[in-house]
Amino acid sequence: MNLEASWSTLDDNFNPEVGFAPRVGVRRITAQAQYRYRQSWGRRWLREIQPGINVHDFTDQQGELVSRYTNWTLFFFFQNGGLFGTGSNGSLENLSDPFNIHPTTTIMAGSHDFREHFVRFATDSSRTLSFSGRAASGSFYSGNSFNVNINGALKLGPRLTTEVSWNYNDIDLEEGDFTTNQFASRVKYSFSTTMFLDALVQYNSVVQEWNSNIRFNVIHRPLSDFFLVYNERRDESGRRIDRALIAKFTYLLDF
Repeated sequence: MNLEASWSTLDDNFNPEVGFAPRVGVRRITAQAQYRYRQSWGRRWLREIQPGINVHDFTDQQGELVSRYTNWTLFFFFQNGGLFGTGSNGSLENLSDPFNIHPTTTIMAGSHDFREHFVRFATDSSRTLSFSGRAASGSFYSGNSFNVNINGALKLGPRLTTEVSWNYNDIDLEEGDFTTNQFASRVKYSFSTTMFLDALVQYNSVVQEWNSNIRFNVIHRPLSDFFLVYNERRDESGRRIDRALIAKFTYLLDF
């Protein structure tokens, strides 16, 4: 049995200096409970069962609830390295201002309470060919949503790995309906234990753009790196929007 709880507060004028704070002016309370059950039956194919719950509460500095997130899960881990899980995510959002969830759709201010139910699976990621996926459906703000995420990976020896993924969302709201698609393909190659190449190509249907990123990394000494990165954006017709070549060098001084 694993039990965790935490409490934190960030004032309105909090400045993270060299860090990043996703939300300021809030108090956060989190609680988590997870049980790892090693059953006596089905041990030849089933390794472990894990039920769990997570709760995240955000309030303002006066104690008024801003948002709440709850997550119930039940996962089955198999002896072959795969997993299957199901669960339910609940969200409560008290919006003080409208926000654009899509270029064509704006969520109005007010209290929104919604919940999704999902299933998830994954095969053994250490195999030559592996897959994972997630499907979810439920209420979403003023309407409903349906989401599918599928990933596949192919390992061609110890040095080369290729991955593809697809994320699809179908949103039906009182304020408007829309769908989104995101496709991504990644190639990773290890020349050695200190030299790596990582290339990513991604398409986003919302902004109708292709994004590519190529990163070359050399670890020239422990905790010290050299990075050479190329970024490029193109529209659907293939016209280049912008591109950049970036070099970064780090060197750890041992005092």
